[in-house]
Amino acid sequence: MFSDDEKRAIRRLCLWPKLGTCFLFSLFPGLAVWIACIAVDDNEDNCIGARVAGMHAYHFTGDVATLEATVRQLA
Repeated sequence: MFSDDEKRAIRRLCLWPKLGTCFLFSLFPGLAVWIACIAVDDNEDNCIGARVAGMHAYHFTGDVATLEATVRQLA
């Protein structure tokens, strides 16, 4: 049916995607520490909800310079 070389190729091609997926999932918790999620909204109630959910939130009132400074502080 399959030669030994073909069997090895099939095993290799089936194994590498699985290892790659496991590797990415093992990295995700470490990468999640570096990713900052910031909710920017012009509605204060939505910002309060984001804070309750554990996110950083910024109530945007139209001042882009202050928003930029806040984002840089969190980064």
